[in-house]
Amino acid sequence: EGEADLTRDLPLTDAEAAAGGVKRIALSRGAEVEEVLVTIPPGVRSGTRLRLKGKGRPGPDGRPGDLYLRVTIADR
Repeated sequence: EGEADLTRDLPLTDAEAAAGGVKRIALSRGAEVEEVLVTIPPGVRSGTRLRLKGKGRPGPDGRPGDLYLRVTIADR
């Protein structure tokens, strides 16, 4: 990971992790909030990292890094 990359937890229920699908998440970067759709692969496991290219913070060269979503599966 580079210095412009970010990591965030992505909490899922057991059912969401098992079935997969699409989840809408809000990303805030400063005053800006962007909603993105994240595709969750069926059977995803806790600790899996999903990469969203270009959704991190701006790097020293001005290009944005990547955002890594770390899957966490919520207990009931």
